[in-house]
Amino acid sequence: MMTNSQSKSADTAWFQEARFGLFIHWGIYAIPGGEWNGETMDYIGEWIQSKFRIPNHDYEQLALQFNPTSFNAEEWVLLAKSAGMRYVVFTAKHHDGFALYGSKVDSYNIVDATPFRRDPLAELAETCAKHGLRLGLYYSQDLDWHHPEGGDPGPAQVKNYGMSWGNDWDFPDTAAKNFGRYFNEKSLPQVKELLTNYGPISLMWFDCPMNLDAEDSHKLMKVVHDLQPDCLVNSRVGNGYGDFLSMGDNQVPVNKVKGIWECAATLNDTWGFKYSDHNWKSGLDTLAILIGLASRGVNYLLNIGPQPDGAFPQPSIDALTFLGRWMEANSEAIHGTQESPFASEFSWGWITAKAAGSTPGSRLYLIFKTLPEGNFVLRGVRNRVLSASTQQSPSHSFSQSQEQGCCVLNIDFAGASSVEPFPVLLLHLEGELDIDPRLLAQHGDEINLPSGQGSFVKVESDTSPALNLQAADFVGPAGEITRVESEPSLSDSGFIINWLSPNYEMQWEFIAPAPGEYEVEIMTCSPHHGLPWEGGHRVRLEIEDQAINATLEADELLQTPDAIYYAKAISSLGSIRINASGSQRATLKALSIQENQGVGLSLVHIKLRRIPD
Repeated sequence: MMTNSQSKSADTAWFQEARFGLFIHWGIYAIPGGEWNGETMDYIGEWIQSKFRIPNHDYEQLALQFNPTSFNAEEWVLLAKSAGMRYVVFTAKHHDGFALYGSKVDSYNIVDATPFRRDPLAELAETCAKHGLRLGLYYSQDLDWHHPEGGDPGPAQVKNYGMSWGNDWDFPDTAAKNFGRYFNEKSLPQVKELLTNYGPISLMWFDCPMNLDAEDSHKLMKVVHDLQPDCLVNSRVGNGYGDFLSMGDNQVPVNKVKGIWECAATLNDTWGFKYSDHNWKSGLDTLAILIGLASRGVNYLLNIGPQPDGAFPQPSIDALTFLGRWMEANSEAIHGTQESPFASEFSWGWITAKAAGSTPGSRLYLIFKTLPEGNFVLRGVRNRVLSASTQQSPSHSFSQSQEQGCCVLNIDFAGASSVEPFPVLLLHLEGELDIDPRLLAQHGDEINLPSGQGSFVKVESDTSPALNLQAADFVGPAGEITRVESEPSLSDSGFIINWLSPNYEMQWEFIAPAPGEYEVEIMTCSPHHGLPWEGGHRVRLEIEDQAINATLEADELLQTPDAIYYAKAISSLGSIRINASGSQRATLKALSIQENQGVGLSLVHIKLRRIPD
């Protein structure tokens, strides 16, 4: 977690209220667009210099060709604003060391080294201010392939998909590099320029802190907060510093998370423009990610990589236009909302919330994947419901009752229809939010037992020995490092990591709506970027005096857009009998755990679904 030792922390209220922003990765790497000397790279476009180990002398020639006459800051900003985005983060300098603004510190920049001669950052800053969007800046504070002393962790560091983190093709003697010289001669001075010359900067987005020590990260935090006290800094400034936390690239959490988080994600498979990448997410895909993140209290920073001429690729325009149509009607379900106050997630959709404030009462926004038919059940709302409305029907009939000590809300959707994607039902509640914190059955008598709501118990087991694994590092695409340790714990994304031993079991307390047979499924995932899902673990689920044993196999391997960072799979265990309604305890035991590259049993949740009599 972050530790901000500054005397004043920047105010994160605007950031949490915004929920949605635009990331722009643009640079001279857009000219080759992932292709070099007849070869097409199989990685993200902005890494082309490292992928093909292009000497600086040759790479610099791209700057002489960079003349983006179609760049139009007004078009960029208005498209972002119409999509419901509240802030823009622009790449002022990426790992190639080329600055997309007029830097006086280093002439390797768009004003001095290209025929374009304009400062796009100045135009973007002016336009964001004009239209009320906040401006953030991406700056690669560590890696810089153009500077001879730029960050280079050397051969001891695991490579990035076979590529060098630092420039060891032009400057091969990594041991002789003086990172402090680069940091003090270029990195810090350029950060000061950015915070001095372009008006209010709301956010500094740093990346890949491979070489920085704690003093370096502290210096960056201090420079930012001294020059612009209200500017936020992301956690990739390194060494536990930052005002908010960055997920790994394209890392969408599977459950609610603790802290102030942002998920930066691509629209296709690359950040910088790439000619061969046509794997575009649809507007519907991106909308589902946005809603899911909002329901977990996480911001969505959605990336576009402009073409060499400065225009946005048409599929990205189409996606943002689609988002804009939905947000125009439903933005209040995203902007200014809190995460879902319920203990678990729902198969039918998502919930966001607003506390009582300037308007009387509090609000719940139920965002459906498809509109329910007939009676819809929501358990756990203790408030008196004042109204239930959708765009199509300003007044849905509803009733509230008590069943087995649980508040039950029934909403009538008979005859209701909707042509819009992900229709929203607004529940206006009396007073402050009061939601039952217990794990309750929801619509369809489905009970979700998420990892974050369970508790580990250490037991002695002789069913199988613990894995004899040495601590190991897994490096993600942004330089984030996850270590394999011996104790299971809850990851930042809401699933269990490091469950390597059968000497642990996980328990949940939940409320069953009725006795009967319940179908059981378990979702697990691969917790590290680039690792495939692997199963084979033997588990035992016990509920009171009933039990089932099963081997976890991928009955359904999820290929959803939010599973880019880690593969997720659903394993069906069969059915189990629950003999009584009311309070129950579920216990998941690991009978044996497969090594599977040392990641163990990465549990997301267990779902129980009552089989109709």
